[in-house]
Amino acid sequence: MNEIKNFNLYIFGAGRISYTLAYLLKEKSLSIKAIYDRNINNARALANFIGTNNFTDNLSHLSIKNNSIVFLCVSDNVLVEFSQRIHDNLNLQYEPFFVHFSAALSSDVLMKIYNADKKIGSFHIMQSFPEKKIYDIENCYAAIETNDKDLEFLLMNLAQKFKLRTMILEKKDKVLYHLIGVLASNFTVANLYILKQISEKLKIGEEKLFDIILPILNSTINNCKNNGVLNSLSGPVVRGDWETINKHKSEISKLDVRYLSEYYNLLLEIQKDLLSKK
Repeated sequence: MNEIKNFNLYIFGAGRISYTLAYLLKEKSLSIKAIYDRNINNARALANFIGTNNFTDNLSHLSIKNNSIVFLCVSDNVLVEFSQRIHDNLNLQYEPFFVHFSAALSSDVLMKIYNADKKIGSFHIMQSFPEKKIYDIENCYAAIETNDKDLEFLLMNLAQKFKLRTMILEKKDKVLYHLIGVLASNFTVANLYILKQISEKLKIGEEKLFDIILPILNSTINNCKNNGVLNSLSGPVVRGDWETINKHKSEISKLDVRYLSEYYNLLLEIQKDLLSKK
């Protein structure tokens, strides 16, 4: 199998991850042959971003060459329908590889392309892409899932060029893997939102809040990494300081902060797990 540098690359979908992907492919001197998006303005914007004139909103206008990989940077909920459109409108004579970037969905959502489980896979980077701009993904993990060993080799090669760390996933494990990312990212945002609500009661602005909490956040993450998660729980819950805990609960009842009582009760449940493992 040739290395990825010898392949023709296509980006279908000009969404948020496309900008980081296109930038890195160009930076690594990999050959981007064309950009496709069903919205011509989106296709043009991404093409301009990387300095190419090869873009279209019509699949049938694309000429897919031999030794090609098509990166599908579209929403999860359209992958099945999009696969059918690819099957119906794209010349698949040279049987290009197709790769999507969904964390939760396996490569099976692309089976309509060839009506078979071949030359399809998924490549998920454990990073958030909230805007159409370039994000630093060096040293992030990329989860590769495919039954095609040639494609697995190519995606490992791509990850190496992007300086990503890799893990191979089975199809059945994609949803749990996605759940890890959601809990790590979105639930952290939820916790920070609660802290923001409480800080507003003290007339502490968001910028100052982060100045206050960043040292303890960083310390907590490092403790968890170095000492284990359960061993890093600290404060009145671990000490069994029920006087302080009850004061907290009393103050929580006065705050108009939704779910805070449930969050505090979760700490007490974690304490039970901690005690049961000692």
